[in-house]
Amino acid sequence: MSGCLTCMLFLLSNSLFAQKYISQFDLFSKQSDHYAIAKVNTNSEEDLLVLEDYAQPDSFNIIFITDGKIKIDTVENHPYKGGNEYYYCGIQTGRLYYTKDTLFVLFRSGINSYVKNKNNHFEYNSSTYFDDTELVFDYIIGYKNGILVLGNQDSYWGKYSFATYDIKNNKIVTQKEIEVGNSSLLSYYDHYNVFCSNEKYICVANTIKPQLYLYDYDLNLME
Repeated sequence: MSGCLTCMLFLLSNSLFAQKYISQFDLFSKQSDHYAIAKVNTNSEEDLLVLEDYAQPDSFNIIFITDGKIKIDTVENHPYKGGNEYYYCGIQTGRLYYTKDTLFVLFRSGINSYVKNKNNHFEYNSSTYFDDTELVFDYIIGYKNGILVLGNQDSYWGKYSFATYDIKNNKIVTQKEIEVGNSSLLSYYDHYNVFCSNEKYICVANTIKPQLYLYDYDLNLME
């Protein structure tokens, strides 16, 4: 694990070129048979990467990149309950979202949250489980005032679904689904993310037409 971290940090810190352009990626992920590294989704100016070692599912590493400096925090990967068994979250791009001092990690039936303490270490805070067990989301798209925007893109059936989720009250507030046409060939050759956000809007890309849809945080389509 230390060898992998050393290699990753060398690649990131060895060139100003990488530092200059890394912030231009909304999301990215790279993986091998043993490790995965991805950028954490966030609307803040702080850049966070997550490094996952498949041989150590009980933890993951958050890499902070601030003012050209790199810091690493090893975080407990809190297990979630699925049926009668417990599982560790697969740390994947799109499933993590960071805002101010809180890191959200999406799993199949709910969300784990971690809070950053005064030593910049993420400590496990809580787990919430969706009341509707049929809900399946692959992405945390955005966050605003206690509301997470969750999404799922089914390229094979040509449907994108997304919803606003009230964390405190553990309920889905609003749901939307749009028909976008079969884009399975695009997803077959390369992974792509059709969602993005800033502090005001949610954007969804129809890769077939092509067309962009802009929503506010109440999921009203902007004209």
